This record gives sequence, C-alpha cells and structure tokens, in this order.
Amino acid sequence: MSSKYPQGYIPKIQYWNSKLQEALASGEWSESEYCMKKLQYFVGAQYVKENQEPYKHVIGGVDFGGAMRHLNNL
Repeated sequence: MSSKYPQGYIPKIQYWNSKLQEALASGEWSESEYCMKKLQYFVGAQYVKENQEPYKHVIGGVDFGGAMRHLNNL
C-alpha cells in the first residue's frame, strides 16, 4: 500500500462520505456527483487492499461491471 495512506483508505472514505452528505443536504448536485466518484475510487481501493483482488460491481448477484464502464465513459 502507498505510504501516502498508511492507515488505509477508511479516513478518505469517511471524509468523502461527509462531504457527500453536505452536498446532498444543500442540493449541490454536481458536487454530490464529484463526491460519489471519489467515494467509488476509495471504496474500491480499500476493497482491493483488504481482499487482494479487484473490486467487482456485483449487487445482489448481478454484475453491473458493464454498466459501470458505460457510465464512466459518459
């Protein structure tokens, strides 16, 4: 893991989650989207750190990996 995050990514996840909550409460939708992207990155990085395998976008047994690739290309 990078020495930039010696305690893992949990502090970053908590930070961006709080920023997302603030943006949602104030109705700042573009800021909300930005915070969600940051959360997605750090949650994925933490998942890889803990599980030593890439994060899969599977919810309820359904793989949303293809949909996520399409959304990222928008």
